[in-house]
Amino acid sequence: MSIDVRSARAWATLAAVTAGALLAGGCADGRAAQAPATTSPRPVITDHQRGWFSLVDASVHLAGDDEPMGLYVSGVIEGGRFVPEGDVLGQGLIGAAGTPGWLDLLEGGFHARQDGHEPGRPFVEGTMTAEGLFSPASRQVAY
Repeated sequence: MSIDVRSARAWATLAAVTAGALLAGGCADGRAAQAPATTSPRPVITDHQRGWFSLVDASVHLAGDDEPMGLYVSGVIEGGRFVPEGDVLGQGLIGAAGTPGWLDLLEGGFHARQDGHEPGRPFVEGTMTAEGLFSPASRQVAY
């Protein structure tokens, strides 16, 4: 699956999960929620390029094109897919209240724990907030 297709699928998944929850306001700790980054046309992504996966909007960015914002995982593009390396980096809300589940780092989608699926590795355990933002439970990536 290409990166652009995966990003589109991730946005659709995030929108579906949060469709009925946009009326709630504020984060659990009283800080304002971070808005998803706006998407722009992406350059052609080839193998062996370094990049990062944004936990805010489940999109892949090439290293050097953008500075990482919010929480993210660094990695490399292999076989047209983002392959994470290491744990969660950056600044952002960790452990927010919301729907428990995980963010699949290969496919880019959020899966609610109650959907009955087992997480595919690698993933980040966390919650989807009422504002439609993913909040990791910790900085650990499960490989």
